[in-house]
Amino acid sequence: MKESEERFRTLFENSTMGIFVHRNYKLLTANPAAAEMYGYDSVEEFLTVKSTQDLTVPEHHSYDNAKRMRGEQTVAVNEHLGIKKDGSNFWVRKRTFVIDWGGEPATCTLREDISQAKEAENAIRESEAKFRTLFEQSTMGIFVHRNYKPLMANSAIAKMYGYDSVDDFMNIETTQLLTVPEHQTNLHRDRLKGSRVEADNEHLGQKADGTPFWVRKRTFVIEWDGEPAICSIREDISQAKQSEEALKQSEERFRGAIEGLQEGFALYSPDDKLVMCNDEFRNLHQHCLEYIQPGVSFEAMTRHNAENGHNTDAAGRVEEYIQERMEKHRNPKGPIIRHNTEGVVRLITETKLPDGGTIITQNDITEVVQAEAEVKRQKTLFEAAIN
Repeated sequence: MKESEERFRTLFENSTMGIFVHRNYKLLTANPAAAEMYGYDSVEEFLTVKSTQDLTVPEHHSYDNAKRMRGEQTVAVNEHLGIKKDGSNFWVRKRTFVIDWGGEPATCTLREDISQAKEAENAIRESEAKFRTLFEQSTMGIFVHRNYKPLMANSAIAKMYGYDSVDDFMNIETTQLLTVPEHQTNLHRDRLKGSRVEADNEHLGQKADGTPFWVRKRTFVIEWDGEPAICSIREDISQAKQSEEALKQSEERFRGAIEGLQEGFALYSPDDKLVMCNDEFRNLHQHCLEYIQPGVSFEAMTRHNAENGHNTDAAGRVEEYIQERMEKHRNPKGPIIRHNTEGVVRLITETKLPDGGTIITQNDITEVVQAEAEVKRQKTLFEAAIN
């Protein structure tokens, strides 16, 4: 479990892409890149955002989240104007998909600041002079073609596709060779005729040596030597694809490891709300399953148990017990032995995480306690018999 969690955390924390998970627009977790992208000083501050809708200008709000959570087909990638902490706007490209988080579906989103790409596109449209300067200096791969024959290309595109020089790139027989056969499209003529065609797509590109890699391209029509031609801006998104897949696999491995534990396991967020737990934890809390749900606070569950007479220690002193239990929860110093009114005895261990969250493990030690009591009883009887 620790190894899977560490891999997930390492990838999550070190990714250059902004990544966060939310449910019903409420943030559940985020990485430093996301906080930095939106101008927040820390992840903790970023997680205080009331709604992820506040990260997008109102006129660009999307309401596909409910459909996505129901499993309906929605647009996985889109672009919109984001809002930084200081109120400034910037262009964002987001990739959104559903993952399992805490036993329920949640939305994971990978975000990139594409302001540079937008500026490049605008500059290209405005003037050829600006286009030339930006074209040569851009870190984005850019080329122009007509009928799949290159007309112009920058060094970044040649490097991206593994060609030794721009001249080598310009000598390719057809730009279709830049895409693996099963991902090739035949939309070129439709674009040149002005038909409405999706400007962006993602596909498997093909390097000069035949190596496939993931590419995101933005394609639009420009005028070239008095005739329409296609301008294509491309970027290598292999890392983003790998990050997405690794995130899914790591989350699945982490959840599998948790479910394999023989002890009850629960993870609470820095604001003390349940993030996830395993089946054994639910089995130990059959009397309050409605409170073993993601988003329910630890204090709410504690109060429910105390007020409904499930903990023997709370009898006749509910509020006092809740205060004592919350103090131990906030400042754990060692294992806790808890008796409930059903006769079950649990050994509870709580551990604080660096981000302020809490891991709780619980074991049913009823049989052990009963065995110890029986040993003491037999010893007492034996000593009485001797006396």
